[in-house]
Amino acid sequence: MRQNICTKKTYTKDGAEKVSWLNVGKLAEYKGKKFIELNMFPNQTFYVFDEKEEQKTTTKNIASPTEELSGGDIPF
Repeated sequence: MRQNICTKKTYTKDGAEKVSWLNVGKLAEYKGKKFIELNMFPNQTFYVFDEKEEQKTTTKNIASPTEELSGGDIPF
């Protein structure tokens, strides 16, 4: 499978709005893998992957330096 990647340009000619499509590259699929070839980056292939949900991380509540000193401890 190969598909064109295009950008849309609108312009007016003879009082009528027209649309022109400029081909900027290709989206292709080969053996289940997708990739993009852009004309502005010759000899460079960009691979396409499904977006994965970010893993949620928990952060510990860390006291500020002034809060740490309020307990009477001297850090040196």
